[in-house]
Amino acid sequence: MASNKVYCVVGGTSGLGASVVKALSGSGSTVFVGGRTLPSSSSTPSSSPSTSITYKSLDVKSLKQSIAFADFVRTSKQVQENGLAGLVLTAGNFNFALSRSTTTEGIESTLALNALSKLAIINRLLPDLERVPDSRVVSVLAGGNGGPFKPDDIQLKSNYNCVSQAIQTGVLVDLFTVHLASLNTSPSSPKFFHMFPGLMNTNNPTNANLPFYVTYPLKFVLPILGRSPDTVATEVVTLLQSEEWKAKSGALVHPGLKTVKPYAKVWKECNDLIQEVINS
Repeated sequence: MASNKVYCVVGGTSGLGASVVKALSGSGSTVFVGGRTLPSSSSTPSSSPSTSITYKSLDVKSLKQSIAFADFVRTSKQVQENGLAGLVLTAGNFNFALSRSTTTEGIESTLALNALSKLAIINRLLPDLERVPDSRVVSVLAGGNGGPFKPDDIQLKSNYNCVSQAIQTGVLVDLFTVHLASLNTSPSSPKFFHMFPGLMNTNNPTNANLPFYVTYPLKFVLPILGRSPDTVATEVVTLLQSEEWKAKSGALVHPGLKTVKPYAKVWKECNDLIQEVINS
């Protein structure tokens, strides 16, 4: 039986995101997919006749492109008629660069990719998520890992290193998740989750243009130690659809998150950065 549910997967053209799209493709739903490299017709998931999958090119490091993609989704006929039942945000990686770099929009690159793009897309699509009872938002990055956090320097303009920024962006997504969950508390409100998928056996290190000294050993390590993206995709879909998670919005984040005091300050600064890019 066909479903009128509409889902959106950001980062859905490769790796885990592509597996999530494949897992949703037999549900009879509509799926909007954004990603840097569009798949060939031969590599797109086979779906039921009632399933609609729409791909659109998207560089998630660009906040303007991220917002434009969200607008593309929300102005579609399917979302206009049915709202948005679920949003999955899988784009993100560990940046091995030794020096700090910024996007063309002036945002530190890892911050833009791993955290601010997620917040920008969620903010834009929230009205459509609110129209569907018990809609779900699943961010995939580093849920629950925690670590040192510098609330006064979220772009790490001082003392940058790639490990600190990777940890920091994970904490930021935890913060976004908890804050959004605190603003949406009724049983029918959108639910928010941030999960850590663990080490996965995907081509993402190569697709992310990571250095050869990183990608070469991973060719041998990932098939042995990495989790199957199809297995993790099943877990993502469970978060999207299972009754078990209905009352657990804001889950999977670090238990020590409440010790991050400048909560409102960080939330405001992140939204201000997004707004500055929109206005530029």
